[in-house]
Amino acid sequence: MMKLFLDSGRSGFYFAVVQEGEIAPGDTLQLVKRAEQSLTIREILALVREPEDVEAMQIAIGLDGIGPHLRTLFERNIAKRQA
Repeated sequence: MMKLFLDSGRSGFYFAVVQEGEIAPGDTLQLVKRAEQSLTIREILALVREPEDVEAMQIAIGLDGIGPHLRTLFERNIAKRQA
């Protein structure tokens, strides 16, 4: 199932909760912060499938929202390419 998810290139929507509360249909969402160096979720999924871009993997490692599993995966892939 995970392979199908990654191969589709689709990821859905991801939001961080800044303040708990309720939203309703018609409410608006506002982007309050974007990292100067960032990657889209699609770009991160592409790095998982084809880990060739060392510079992009280094950016991904520095992102606050990257979980430990992906961070470790990218660190290992960078190490392989630099060996």
